[in-house]
Amino acid sequence: MPLVPWKYAGDKQWFSKIPGGSKITYDGVGTVQLTFLKMSYSEAVQNFTYYCRNSVAWHDRAGNNYEKSLTFLGDNEMERDRLLDIPCKVCGDRSSGKHYGIYSCD
Repeated sequence: MPLVPWKYAGDKQWFSKIPGGSKITYDGVGTVQLTFLKMSYSEAVQNFTYYCRNSVAWHDRAGNNYEKSLTFLGDNEMERDRLLDIPCKVCGDRSSGKHYGIYSCD
């Protein structure tokens, strides 16, 4: 994906609506297969790499808030703007994601 300059406008904007943005799609995966996976498993993990200067992906530690965090829209139309409060298996702090098969800190 090409690097696209974008200035924060104050209101939430979906990435697919900004110039050069797009939707995250699952080309090649059928609706039946996705439905079967949703019925068969209670959780899923997906990595999303995000590079953006002067921005936060989830929690702004300096401001102790989620005001400028990313928001993901699921196919069930539910918005998610926070990580689940899953403790790190190493130290017990809130995990930042699943690394090497376990939930852990960065």
